[in-house]
Amino acid sequence: MNQFEAAREGDLEWFDNNKFDIDAKDDHGNTALVWASGHGHTEIALSLIEKGANLDLQNSLGDNVLILASWKGHTEIALSLIEKGASLDLQNAWGNTALIWASWYGRKEIAFALIEKGANLDLQTSLGDTALIRASWNGHKEIAFALIEKGANLDLQTNGGNIIAEGKPSCSKATALLWASRNGHTEIVDAIEYWQCTPRSLKYVLQMHLKKRNGNISSLEPSQSTSLQRSNMHSLLLHRNPLEKEINMVM
Repeated sequence: MNQFEAAREGDLEWFDNNKFDIDAKDDHGNTALVWASGHGHTEIALSLIEKGANLDLQNSLGDNVLILASWKGHTEIALSLIEKGASLDLQNAWGNTALIWASWYGRKEIAFALIEKGANLDLQTSLGDTALIRASWNGHKEIAFALIEKGANLDLQTNGGNIIAEGKPSCSKATALLWASRNGHTEIVDAIEYWQCTPRSLKYVLQMHLKKRNGNISSLEPSQSTSLQRSNMHSLLLHRNPLEKEINMVM
């Protein structure tokens, strides 16, 4: 057995008892950390991270540990990688990033951590998908609200690639708004439409109000911070009269 097989099978004891090149790659470009992360073997992955494994090596398909952990929903591994400084915006052969995968599958905790750490919100896949388009397609409203609040580009479009998801053929040149509308995700539609017609000055006041209401955001744990912001953004974006009342109170 070698380190790739041990990582794939989750054999922690092998790593305790053998010497190996921590960043060696197999024939497909996968490291032991890539195998462990892709298969959700958390204890092995965290051990390799602590031992100094390169966090950003990509395999022959362009996937790295953070992309795979975000895709598969291995939250503890993904959060550790983000905390340890893994590159947030690497793209695989199809242009998918960790944030795009987390947004597609509704991995809220991973998506919020990536957004708060400054992941690029507007990178597009080979089909033109962004994180917001993916979240809007599948109705992951809390992720969509977070992306909207942080300034994701609302006008980017898919490029008309011939894809089928959940039995529905894609539209050409579709924005997040169109996908949300087409799939019946009305709260996301409301949020995008309202944000599109909100003046820049009002957006700034809204963001300052959220910070004021939440207190010192930086003093909170990330999960607390994002949870507060998500719930506030939800209520402020979707209830227009209360929003106007709250803004008047701030000003």
